[in-house]
Amino acid sequence: ALALLSALPLLGGGRPYNGVVDARPFTWAWPLLTTLPVLGLLYAALSAPAGSVLQRLLASAPLRGLGVVSYGLYLWHYPVQWLLRQQLGGYVPAHWGVEGFALASLLLTLPIALLSWWLLERPVLGWARRRRARLSPLSAS
Repeated sequence: ALALLSALPLLGGGRPYNGVVDARPFTWAWPLLTTLPVLGLLYAALSAPAGSVLQRLLASAPLRGLGVVSYGLYLWHYPVQWLLRQQLGGYVPAHWGVEGFALASLLLTLPIALLSWWLLERPVLGWARRRRARLSPLSAS
């Protein structure tokens, strides 16, 4: 899967977004920029002794909260980035850079993800939990 994901940028893309540097020779490595750090963090978290600084950090309320809304962040980030780029005239301002654009889109996406979790995901998860408990064979005994 990682090899396929790494090969996808090589298969297409006639022209880059306006205002974004075309780094096409290096795009095959982009999936590695997220995959390798996540694998490293996962390995570190799983091999860390109980109560270590890393485990306490990962169990902190802000990171647990981010985990709760992470699916909403995933779902909403692309539409927010697309709309933001449209509002900016179809390109990312050079003085923002990729980091500025990523920060702006995160700051816009996070409240939407929180609202989505509160209004959609939380009620659906509660409904599913009640339904599962009602249909569970253990609840009949």
